[in-house]
Amino acid sequence: MFLSLRHLVGVYSARIHFRKSRERIVSFTESISNARQVLLLIPFGDPHQEGIKLIVEALKQSVRDNRITVVSSHHATLAIRELPHCEFIHILPTEINGILVPRLEVLERIRKKQYDVAIDLGLDFVLPSGYIVKESRARVRIGFARNHAEKFYNLLIQPGAGNSSKSHYEQMAACLQMF
Repeated sequence: MFLSLRHLVGVYSARIHFRKSRERIVSFTESISNARQVLLLIPFGDPHQEGIKLIVEALKQSVRDNRITVVSSHHATLAIRELPHCEFIHILPTEINGILVPRLEVLERIRKKQYDVAIDLGLDFVLPSGYIVKESRARVRIGFARNHAEKFYNLLIQPGAGNSSKSHYEQMAACLQMF
């Protein structure tokens, strides 16, 4: 019960924080292939290794790995192997506050670079990930369509009902390859 209340308070806090930000009209054409910097969020908790590998391989076709920043709450061994030259930002559980919003120190590490694309690989909407994506100020912010996701992402991937997590990532990889 308290987790859902904290989540709800965090979402409303984020809405208040981002209320003045105006969204520009974005052309998604070649947004990934022309990206100078990409922010990739590995899901907090238990990531789906096979699906993440699909996305990383799709990104490597369009973007050099030294232009990718990976954000993770754990040691993303798959990303480290697949993207040896990328920058990693490791987030500790203590760096997320009581209403599930990342602390200022985390946001300052994210803001050090100007990102063109931010991709959240979480299958479920997790407020810290959505907040980081929105705070990155990336022109294109990609995530899966879930409750409250439209407040943080401007390109939502709608996975088919009842499909496996691997098929959701396959859909996202196919979408990324279009751009």
